[in-house]
Amino acid sequence: ENVRQVLEARKITKINNEIYLDSPFGTLLVHDFSLRGFGVESQKLIGQKTRFFVTIRSKSMKLDKLLEDKLLRSFEVEVRWSHHRQEKYFMGLLMNSLSKSQQNFIFSSLVEAHQSLKNEGC
Repeated sequence: ENVRQVLEARKITKINNEIYLDSPFGTLLVHDFSLRGFGVESQKLIGQKTRFFVTIRSKSMKLDKLLEDKLLRSFEVEVRWSHHRQEKYFMGLLMNSLSKSQQNFIFSSLVEAHQSLKNEGC
């Protein structure tokens, strides 16, 4: 049931380049996000269980400032899975270094920003 709740909460970003994660491995394009993590696209393979810091960057200055003000714009993630398709790598990243309330704050902020950007036609 826990898995189903996380899957139900997954949001797709419509592949219009709204949200990125800057990382030591380059910029990761966010395809979807959930309460606990992100589905991203990368130009490089990053091994499973690798932990690294990311910084959220988006087309929404409001989102970036909101997360920055709460000190939640940069945080550690862990690669949970990856696969290769058409010269790109797709990975699942888990925000396991954050508390549930921090994860909820990031998720609700991303949902709100995604909805605003969609309404603006970005």
